[in-house]
Amino acid sequence: MDADLAVRVHALRGGMPAYLDYADGQPPADARSFDDWVVRHLLNPSSAFFREGRLLVGEEQTLGDSALYFSVLAALSTGRIRRSEIAAALGRADSTLAHLLTVLQDTHLVEARVDALRSRRTTYHIAEPMLRFHQLVIAPQEARLVRRHGMQVWTAAQPTVSSAIYGPHFEELCREWVRDHAAPQTVGGQTESAHASALSSPTHRQQHEIDVVVAPTAG
Repeated sequence: MDADLAVRVHALRGGMPAYLDYADGQPPADARSFDDWVVRHLLNPSSAFFREGRLLVGEEQTLGDSALYFSVLAALSTGRIRRSEIAAALGRADSTLAHLLTVLQDTHLVEARVDALRSRRTTYHIAEPMLRFHQLVIAPQEARLVRRHGMQVWTAAQPTVSSAIYGPHFEELCREWVRDHAAPQTVGGQTESAHASALSSPTHRQQHEIDVVVAPTAG
């Protein structure tokens, strides 16, 4: 499997060995068969993968009101990653989210990430690619998928998949590679951390996202 195809598969299915089994243990043979593979294995209402996103949250005993937690996950999946943004999406006060986010982190469904340049700015992200795929593609179109309109759903979802799944996933893979695998000579020293950040530009009057900011090990 070439690198581009591997990244796309990993962005949708994640790295859990069980999820490979849910797709009959077989990745797509090549890029030409990728779309058919997604429809046949990931968007197939008869597959275990199709149901896993709902079961993963619904069967978690510590999540009392699963609908509320699904709403948090839905907000996160659409790019509302700051607490104030999540609160606005849910129509709730910012102060009411602390417990919800703590529980989702304790169950490893959500992870908190610090800003590379602003230590007090935290963002929240769905930890498992499979769950993000479920929230963005499967859950909103479940009725159509049950009626076996998988290819139509997958084709229509391409802008969302590209911007909200492939893009963020590739950025996180880059940070992981720099943090855990890059040789010291590649990044100019031993890496302590790699995070994202954003800088405001007075000239452009907007913020520019920085996908990878590397901090060296002290000393």
